[in-house]
Amino acid sequence: MKIIGISGVSRAGKDTLYQGLLDAYPEYTFTRLSIADFIRVELADFILNHTGISVWNSTPEEKEMYRPLMVWYGNIKRQQTQGKYFLDRLQEQLHTRSVYVNSDYCVITDIRFKEFVFDEPDWVKSKGGTMIHLRRLDDTCTSIPPNNELESKNDPILYQLSDISITWPTIPTQKGIVEYIRTLELLPLK
Repeated sequence: MKIIGISGVSRAGKDTLYQGLLDAYPEYTFTRLSIADFIRVELADFILNHTGISVWNSTPEEKEMYRPLMVWYGNIKRQQTQGKYFLDRLQEQLHTRSVYVNSDYCVITDIRFKEFVFDEPDWVKSKGGTMIHLRRLDDTCTSIPPNNELESKNDPILYQLSDISITWPTIPTQKGIVEYIRTLELLPLK
């Protein structure tokens, strides 16, 4: 199994890239891991009980309402553990669930931080993985901006640490996304 870590600001299309890889390369098996999913699991009941919003099927507008809470919580756990809390969770998932072990590629769709000596992109690379940085242009050919101060600080660092950098336009259809990804010739990764 080869690990791919995708970085980029919110709404850059990290999950869209993952879905596009699935469709563009049907000859490979892929699994997805997300650090934000660990946070969702830990906060889902609290958010649902106090707001009536499900973190598993919320609208983009609802997601923007609870996103600051998720960022805050994730940042606290990272600070308490020097970034290791979620890396340990990733490691545990990779070694305890056969779905990951039996995949050609495990794609982590939200590598967001490089603040500590050993942090998310370092973990990916320590596993022999490849870091992809994604930047999406809006309809005026302007990069989608960072969503918060943490993204503003970390995104340029993650760009510098990436093995592959992709700047892509906003593509309105899945077919267009798949065709674009095929032109990139990303796979197979060595």
